[in-house]
Amino acid sequence: DGEESVLSKGYQHLAGDQVRALLRFRKGYATADLGRIQVQRAVMKAAMEQWLSPAHLVGAVKAVSLLENSSLSSLSTGNYLWVAKTLLLGMSDFRSDTLPGYADYRNKVSYYILEPEKVLELLNESYNPFRTSIPAGNLNIAG
Repeated sequence: DGEESVLSKGYQHLAGDQVRALLRFRKGYATADLGRIQVQRAVMKAAMEQWLSPAHLVGAVKAVSLLENSSLSSLSTGNYLWVAKTLLLGMSDFRSDTLPGYADYRNKVSYYILEPEKVLELLNESYNPFRTSIPAGNLNIAG
């Protein structure tokens, strides 16, 4: 539509078009795309808190069905429900990280280069639910 939404500073209720514009905005962040990712995380956390509230759980079955039909994943309905339950019970502990790496400019294209050793360390320390560490051989990061 060509119109840019102007948002005020601070917490506010956003309509769908405003959320889309906020999620796509990238020009004004000092850290460019990494700043945008921080905003996207904040929006996702706020959305999850709303979606996972008891008042909205009635729609969980529809949401799981939508996820299963719209994603490239081998997760089962039970897996999705476990994730939803875990998020609902632990929303105050919700965490997301940017995988360790650095920005680089190659052949006139901007890239974010992952550092495999640090990625593996983060996965094992913060996200691995098992008692056994994920071995480096199971990590597949394209270079």
